[in-house]
Amino acid sequence: MQLDILTKFHIYYLIGVVGMFTAIFFAAHYDMWWWLLAAFIYAKLIMTLGAHIGLHRYFTHGSFKTTPTKHKILTWLSFFSCEGTPIMWFIHHNHHHQHSDTELDISSPKYGFVNAFLWNLRSKEYWEKKQVKIFPKHLFRDRTVKFIHNNYFSLWILIGIISFIIDWRIFLFFVLFPIGHNNMAGSIFNVLLHTKLPKSYRTYNTNDLSQNNQYQAYFMLGEGLHNNHHADPRRYSHAFHKGEF
Repeated sequence: MQLDILTKFHIYYLIGVVGMFTAIFFAAHYDMWWWLLAAFIYAKLIMTLGAHIGLHRYFTHGSFKTTPTKHKILTWLSFFSCEGTPIMWFIHHNHHHQHSDTELDISSPKYGFVNAFLWNLRSKEYWEKKQVKIFPKHLFRDRTVKFIHNNYFSLWILIGIISFIIDWRIFLFFVLFPIGHNNMAGSIFNVLLHTKLPKSYRTYNTNDLSQNNQYQAYFMLGEGLHNNHHADPRRYSHAFHKGEF
């Protein structure tokens, strides 16, 4: 049976989440805290470089231009961020910006925590209901991006097999843990950045619930200034004013 890309991503995501909690269990019960710490630092690094800079600022919003060589590096870093392909990100994130916190938004906490947290586990019918119709032709014309998009899950299966053969701990902590952590963290912060919390504020009267949050800005290296980002999505730096990180 041929699985569609949504079903494949659901399986990929769930295996990653199970792997993340398994890694935490092994760290707690078998004194593997250094493995867990190294895995967390690695996951954070590739999320920052591959997802925040690559998938978000570069591929989705076109916030900056770069050389052909650095373009390929960012393309592969985006792959190793574990959060999907540039094409997948361009589609769902631009749709989010177009319909932020409306009934068509695929990930708004305005319509419930479950809706916002589990949006990337929704069925094809859910995406059709939200009228997601964005098609990034320019990304499909990019040979490296298209290759990764068409072979995303096969590549991760290959990486999983090779890493497991080398050492099961590498497979658990440096393949499964980042997949689970980075995708779950993305969902959690999406909820938090559209929710009024301590140290949250809105500088711009955008037509959504986006918030700036100082705590999240430091932890996410600038990504927590979400109201600023919604006010001007194409700016590569989300810090618009003095005192913002």
